Amino acid sequence: MKKTLFLLLVFFVTLEAQAQALAIAKEFGNNLRKFALTDSIEYRDKVENLFNSNKGARIADELVFVLVSHSVYPHHNSYELDTYLNLIEKDSLDIEFSDFIEIENSLIESDTKTNEQKSRAEYVSCRLKVRGTVSLDTRDLIIIRNGRITKIDKYPQTSQQ
Repeated sequence: MKKTLFLLLVFFVTLEAQAQALAIAKEFGNNLRKFALTDSIEYRDKVENLFNSNKGARIADELVFVLVSHSVYPHHNSYELDTYLNLIEKDSLDIEFSDFIEIENSLIESDTKTNEQKSRAEYVSCRLKVRGTVSLDTRDLIIIRNGRITKIDKYPQTSQQ
């Protein structure tokens, strides 16, 4: 009986964490879209509040690399959130996130993360469409730890959905 109750508790805690990760990813997408359309500091603040407070969050999705290629920023493997938002702010973009899917961490291949580090992370894949000065249709991988976004990356094509 205790084992069954424990398994039910673990099941419901897992469902709650998945729902929270999806909600965080969707809130990010909505606020980034509004920021790109309005350049309002209110939406920029809302985006920033979804990320790790230490400003250590990294962005390495296809959008940041396309924007950097049209700017004076030097090429790096990833960029800080401030750079990402500054690049979006200076361009006229319509950004749309959709098709949010919780991804099992076992499907995410990583040579640098231990199983313990991966298990503490939540992974959400989403479709990213951009129109305006840049046109793009791709998938992003949003990595969430402790209720905060820690990284946005390209969705690995070798993973299964």
